[in-house]
Amino acid sequence: MQSKHDKKMSEAALLYAYGELPQSEEKAFLEHLKICPLCQNTIRTTNLLNAALPQIKAPENLIRLPKVGVKPKRHWFSLPSFNFNLRLLTPLGAAAAITVMAIGFYQTAALYSARNQAEAARDIDSIYDSLYILEDETEDLISYIDSL
Repeated sequence: MQSKHDKKMSEAALLYAYGELPQSEEKAFLEHLKICPLCQNTIRTTNLLNAALPQIKAPENLIRLPKVGVKPKRHWFSLPSFNFNLRLLTPLGAAAAITVMAIGFYQTAALYSARNQAEAARDIDSIYDSLYILEDETEDLISYIDSL
């Protein structure tokens, strides 16, 4: 077994930590694990993370698979089903969402633009002042370097 760590060993470390490493690969991985601190750390970290996370059991209705070819029973209070063409609804819904967002952005921009014009002018003036100072300092630095 090589002492070099590669992607296959990273995957094997995770599989080993979860108890899913095939027995045919386990002996070789355990030899590698003795000399690889990266894999040791992966297993240690995975075990700590699993211990910290709560163990959640899947609901029974997710575990049971429906029988193939059997239609579900309809209750007396069930509503009729309508067959919508979802391929048509998706672009229409996206267009409606984009329209609503565009209107919201426009109204927000119009509201804040009047308030922020004076602030923006002050900010631009301060940026120009900073650039002029930077230009002066750059010229001073260049002249100092030239004098050396």
